[in-house]
Amino acid sequence: MPEVFPSSRLMVRLWDRRWSPSAGHPAVRQSFQPTDKVPGYQSGSCGYCKAPASNSTTLTIEHYQILMDRGWRRSERPCHQCFLWQLLTRTLGLVVAHSSPLLVLSTNLMLKDRVPTNHFKPSRDQRQTLHRWNRFVLGDGYAASYARLHPKTKVEKKAEHNSFDLSSTVHASETNTLPPEPKPEHNYTVKLDNDTYTDEKYTLFEKYQRIVHKEPPSAISKSGFRRFLCASPLINDTAAETALHPRISLESDKVLGSFHQLHRLNNKLIAISVLDLLPHAVSAVYFIYDPELEKHGLGKLSALREAAMAEERGYMYYYMGYYIHDCAKMRYKADYRPQEVLDMSDGADNMRWRTLDKDVEAQMSARTFGVPDDQPSRPDLSKPIAAANSGLSLLKLQVPGVLPSSALLAPSFDLGKVFALIGKKGAHNIVNFDMLTVWDDDSAEEGEAEENKEEDIDGGGRHRAVDIRASALENSHSIKGVVAELAAAVGLEVARAMIVSFGSSS
Repeated sequence: MPEVFPSSRLMVRLWDRRWSPSAGHPAVRQSFQPTDKVPGYQSGSCGYCKAPASNSTTLTIEHYQILMDRGWRRSERPCHQCFLWQLLTRTLGLVVAHSSPLLVLSTNLMLKDRVPTNHFKPSRDQRQTLHRWNRFVLGDGYAASYARLHPKTKVEKKAEHNSFDLSSTVHASETNTLPPEPKPEHNYTVKLDNDTYTDEKYTLFEKYQRIVHKEPPSAISKSGFRRFLCASPLINDTAAETALHPRISLESDKVLGSFHQLHRLNNKLIAISVLDLLPHAVSAVYFIYDPELEKHGLGKLSALREAAMAEERGYMYYYMGYYIHDCAKMRYKADYRPQEVLDMSDGADNMRWRTLDKDVEAQMSARTFGVPDDQPSRPDLSKPIAAANSGLSLLKLQVPGVLPSSALLAPSFDLGKVFALIGKKGAHNIVNFDMLTVWDDDSAEEGEAEENKEEDIDGGGRHRAVDIRASALENSHSIKGVVAELAAAVGLEVARAMIVSFGSSS
């Protein structure tokens, strides 16, 4: 009897053209190994490398938080971590960087970054940007009129002069926070909205892409906007009735899910922040603004507002995406201090956040940050493109951020119990992978190894059995090897919950 689809699980769809149906087996396709083109130069769904990406069709908020803390980040519906290519480029000191009209390789290190908002201290430039915006919205004469109508004591004036409060400054010019008098020069509102499509949102998106990013009109479409910014894979379960119908965290009143934060000036939409609100993160996905207001630094204002939101509502951290030390367009993120970057050099089961300080920046400049010490068994990865095209498993390549084979062989985890979704549309079955005949392709060698282990009194057989089992997991051309790569990349907790769909991309 088919298992009822558990909506709380992670759905992952994998595809490629290398696999074809075989008698008695599902049509298995996979997308980890580029076959005939250099990664980064083929069309597909990944926003960074343009390679065919593993597509997360549904994803719980809790699972996405776990993945975020393992270096993942979503873009459109897929996650940005394109298993082989992006793991290699990020951890080996390379990143696929945008350079119109093609994506080119750049010798930069791409690292997950976040700001612990309880310690965040806006810089002088950031404070001045906020003050300039508030003066623009309120008008030149507003401060004098306000002081006359609402006089402050000397103590209040001194305290205001000697301190800076991010939260109150961010909201200082919002219409709903102002007293009835005096009247501001402009009406400025900020509202959290569902991440749904509207023509008004698309009009601003089209203008932004065309003017700021110089995209031709033929490259901008409503369907692309929907897919890019209105099709979050996050599941927003409703635990309480609200105007937005988001999921409400049981631990607090934090709103969780994917949203658009809409900025309006005199009732005109001037900016959209695309945000993922997670158990302990406000994650910035994308920001769109009206190019006519570019001089006001709306991107900087948005980042400060989102950092304030993380602190005000108890999210704890503001995730800004990836930090690329040598990329001029990304260096602005280092202005938000303190900043933490994810260090994977100690292994996927011992990743840690490190403060972005002078020592870490020096390591980044020297290309030594996040790079594990070479091991005798590690393949030569001095040429990442060759490594990406080598056909070797992520496990064999020992890519930082990916669990080793030993973790997948631990008694607490059974790779064969990972769920698979098979069958045609409308007639899906959910089964464990070890129920598929093709899963046992390597069973003969493994069984022989187990027999040797039992017969070998000195224990040598036991080591050979483990080696053979690990070798089966590191075979990137078998279904078991492909699922092992996926489990090692997402981590055991998510792997236990995910359902992998093998089939075409259509």
